[in-house]
Amino acid sequence: MAVGSLIAMLKAVPLTIWNGIVRQTTVEMSVTDDSDSFEWFKWWFQEQPSSRRTRLLDAYTPYGSDHKVFVTPGPGAHWLWYMRRPLRVTLTRTENTTSYKRRECFHLQTLGRNPKIMQNLLGKCRQSYLDQTHDKSEMFTINSDKKWESLASYAPRSLKSVILPERVKENLVRDIEFFQTSKDWYMSMGIPYRRGYMLHGLPGAGKTSLINGIAEHFHLKVCSINLNNVTDGMLSQLILTAPSNALILLEDVDCAGATEKRLDKDKKDSLENLMTGLSLSGLLNALDGAQSANGALFFMTTNHIDKIDQALLRDGRTDVRIEFTAASTDQKRMLYMRFFPNTSEQEMIEFLANNPTTTIAELQGVLLRERNKQLANTKVMSATNRGRL
Repeated sequence: MAVGSLIAMLKAVPLTIWNGIVRQTTVEMSVTDDSDSFEWFKWWFQEQPSSRRTRLLDAYTPYGSDHKVFVTPGPGAHWLWYMRRPLRVTLTRTENTTSYKRRECFHLQTLGRNPKIMQNLLGKCRQSYLDQTHDKSEMFTINSDKKWESLASYAPRSLKSVILPERVKENLVRDIEFFQTSKDWYMSMGIPYRRGYMLHGLPGAGKTSLINGIAEHFHLKVCSINLNNVTDGMLSQLILTAPSNALILLEDVDCAGATEKRLDKDKKDSLENLMTGLSLSGLLNALDGAQSANGALFFMTTNHIDKIDQALLRDGRTDVRIEFTAASTDQKRMLYMRFFPNTSEQEMIEFLANNPTTTIAELQGVLLRERNKQLANTKVMSATNRGRL
């Protein structure tokens, strides 16, 4: 027994010595998927030439990517060169089927004893990510882990394509530009550095289109939150962890029970909402409390501003209000000419008179049907002419 125990101990000696040498001659770093650095490194790693030659692959379809399939390095060990040193990258993934999402982690290891090499690598990954995304607008939604996730299929529209009454877009752009250049002034005055906008009025009048246009114009990250699906703590956490240069979007706030006028709610409803979902105080604290996001733009939309509690509409929470009314004659003419630029003014006047609409969305639907009708007639005529020939 003594001899057997001695042999077993001696077998472990080389491995112990080797592990000690590795610890003394290498630098290691772990990057987990619950931090922004995971996305930075993954972006940088996929762009490296050596990672494109790997035979350990992962195929995945990002949420909202219209079923496009992407191929990336999969779980296992991958080797590449960084600063003339071999860098070993090991991707691990949990197989816990009880959670909604399997956790992932990059484990990095390279030769050396100075940890600055890992700090330098992480800085390069962050810069590479920012260089690729700084001039692009993105849409972020909440995933099953209650964290922000980029929506791959988001295609923001140009602000020029949004048809609104005169000066509405210009005044809003000027207000945002003034806010973004006033950070030092806000800080010196002790005023919370955030700005709130309330877009209210008829449905289909262009509220969401304007927000998407603003996001594209200023290269903002749109973070959409459904107030009916969050609690007080969850809302605060989402706002605090929103990407930099974020536009926090709260659509249809009149549909959230927490925003209703307090005079219209009895104590029982208030207590139930406080225990099971979002409360009015939780929403107000998230917008302008001590833990609110610094530098964020809050955009709220509603079709019924009269249902909103006045505490949400006061200055500091709602700094700018923009009302969306029925489309004007000039708006309708501009939209018509975009669809049919080669028609005469008389044809336009007759068409708009024969197809009365209230909002831009209604008119757009009418114009789309008219366009499809004209295209169908053109194809029929072309087929008939070919048959005669």
